[in-house]
Amino acid sequence: MSGESDHYFPPGRSLARRVHGDRAVGLLYGQRALLIGALEPLTYTGTMLTTKAGDFPFARLAHTAKVQETVLLGSREEADKALAAVHRPSAPSPPATAAPATSSRAACAAAATTFSSTR
Repeated sequence: MSGESDHYFPPGRSLARRVHGDRAVGLLYGQRALLIGALEPLTYTGTMLTTKAGDFPFARLAHTAKVQETVLLGSREEADKALAAVHRPSAPSPPATAAPATSSRAACAAAATTFSSTR
């Protein structure tokens, strides 16, 4: 492939690429992606309890930003490579000491946090 067709978001044709290509937006890639991921309490709780993401928040932020930038602005080949790395299974984390995200207690705690922050 060559030209515009070798991107998921072609230069000059993609509004997403135009918006995300702006430097001010690019500075917030990771923060915005993680915030959107945190909107679903059970997903966020499950991630925090089953991965080591909370141990390295700034590294996770930088990695999220880099992957998002690669997918939006890179070639299809670069985007596919970045997404494959994200979807590759990682080594299992040690068992969480808190209640699993599927328990009603964890679900209520996650929901309460969401509801209390909407006031």
